[in-house]
Amino acid sequence: MRARWQGGRLGRLVLLVLLAAGLGACGFRLAGRAPLPPAYAQVYVQSEPVGDELALELASTLAANGARVIPGARRDAAVVTLRAAPARRQVVSVDRAGKVQEYALVLTATLSARAPGVADLPPTRFVRRRDYVVDEVDVLANEAREDELLVAMRQDMVRAMLRRLAVAGDGGAALAR
Repeated sequence: MRARWQGGRLGRLVLLVLLAAGLGACGFRLAGRAPLPPAYAQVYVQSEPVGDELALELASTLAANGARVIPGARRDAAVVTLRAAPARRQVVSVDRAGKVQEYALVLTATLSARAPGVADLPPTRFVRRRDYVVDEVDVLANEAREDELLVAMRQDMVRAMLRRLAVAGDGGAALAR
C-alpha cells in the first residue's frame, strides 16, 4: 500500500511539472510588472484634468514598472498624455415602482504618447464599465461599493494602458512574445 501511495504522489508531481512546462511554453505569464521598452525609461505624464486620480495611478504604476516619472516634458523623455472624463453612473434597471435597482459605472479615458526613437501612439480610447445592484437599505454600503469599483476600474484601465504603451514602444515585438 505504501508503494502505491508514493507512486500516486510521483504521478501527481510529474503531471504538475508537465502542466507548468506547458503553460510556460504557450506564453502564459502571471500578472505582475509589465516590461516597458527603453523608450519609456523616462516619462512625463501630462493629464487633463491636472491631478486626476487615473493619471496619478498611471504615474505610480509606470514608476513601479521601472520608469522614471519626471515633473516636466523634456526632449529626451517620453510624454504620455491622458485625458480622463469623470466617472459616470447610468441607470441599468428599475423596479415597477420606478426605484433604481442597478447602476452601471462607466470610466472613459484617452491616452496618447510620443517617445524618442519610436512611433507616436495615436489617441487611444479606453472604456471600463461595471454594473452593480443597489441596496435600498444600506446607502453607505452602496457608496463604498461604488468607490471600490472605481478603484478596481482605474487599476484595470492602467494595466491596459501599460500593455498598450509596451506594444507601441517596442514596435509590436511584445505581440510576438
